[in-house]
Amino acid sequence: DLKVYIKKITWIVQKINEKYNDLNVYIFPQVTVSEGDSDYKQSKYLYDELNMSDKFLIDLKKHVNYPEQLVDMYGKMNRFIGSRMHSTIFSLAGGVPTIALSYQPKTLGTFKRLGLEEFVYDIEHFNKEEVLESISQIIDDNLDYKMDTLKSAQNQIENEVKKILSS
Repeated sequence: DLKVYIKKITWIVQKINEKYNDLNVYIFPQVTVSEGDSDYKQSKYLYDELNMSDKFLIDLKKHVNYPEQLVDMYGKMNRFIGSRMHSTIFSLAGGVPTIALSYQPKTLGTFKRLGLEEFVYDIEHFNKEEVLESISQIIDDNLDYKMDTLKSAQNQIENEVKKILSS
């Protein structure tokens, strides 16, 4: 249920904001091509539910024409939580510690291949305290214990993209 999911995300973001005090939240509706498969409505709902001043709803259509621009934009984030597999891949390619809220098995498979499966949570059944703990650990430890894995993931993604582009 969308409302339950948004309530969990809102709770997590507000707890992070309480703990760290200087949180800026950028909400990227990844898919906006058609009404039936658009992220805008859910993104706007999340934006409206967040009780904080430093929140931004980004219109990617105004800023992005190529996947490389998404990697660059997501790469400017300190941490990233995404529910679209491609947005999480773009953030990883940008070198950003990422948590995926997965609604399809392909996300877990992708993260598993990159050695980051511990950062994937099922979107229907995730425990908000567990995700909060994961995010807090990433922030507090600056993900030092996973930076080699993250760098390896970034290199793997870049190599796969180069193969695709050269075909």
